Amino acid sequence: MGKKKDKTAKVPLVEETAEAEPKVAKSKKEKRKKSSDPASSNDPAPDDAPSSTKKAKLEEPSDITAGTSIDQALLVNPALKLNKKTKRAKKREKHAKNKDELKQKARDREKEECRQYLQTWQDSRDKWKFQKIRQIYIQKHVFDEQYLDGAIWPVALEYLSGTKGSARTELTKQAESVIKELDAQVKESGEDGLLEGSKYQRARELLQYMG
Repeated sequence: MGKKKDKTAKVPLVEETAEAEPKVAKSKKEKRKKSSDPASSNDPAPDDAPSSTKKAKLEEPSDITAGTSIDQALLVNPALKLNKKTKRAKKREKHAKNKDELKQKARDREKEECRQYLQTWQDSRDKWKFQKIRQIYIQKHVFDEQYLDGAIWPVALEYLSGTKGSARTELTKQAESVIKELDAQVKESGEDGLLEGSKYQRARELLQYMG
């Protein structure tokens, strides 16, 4: 009777062992499945690394804003490889240069037209015609050699001596103002050379001609 009881006691152990083996196999399969699943892995995917780096660079704060000059941008971020003379800067420089050249050409043309006007007045009175714009130009630049050079000044002086009315009064005031201003500068600085300049000499000559 004791031996039969031992046999019956061993049977459940076999069944429990048989049932345990599938569970162990199942757990190994689940582990393999989880390890092979990229979504469940904690390690970042290779493709995600560059995109996250790019995103970080885009989100990186910067002090360079609209209106920041190239020099200021280089101070903020010296790693920037910026050419100081960009295409836009070169274009602006070229435009400014062309603008200055056009202005100079216009001044030269106006100066030459005034010279011809005075020369015609002196040499060919029958062909000469009064032009208000030339009259204003001469009165405005009467003391400036850049507009009325030394060669045409004697003719301009003779021409202006015949000025009448309010224009004559205004010229007289201008000449007196120039003399007074330069005399004060000489008195303050002691530079007598100012009285030898063309501006001072022209003002004196104009007053003498206009009486």
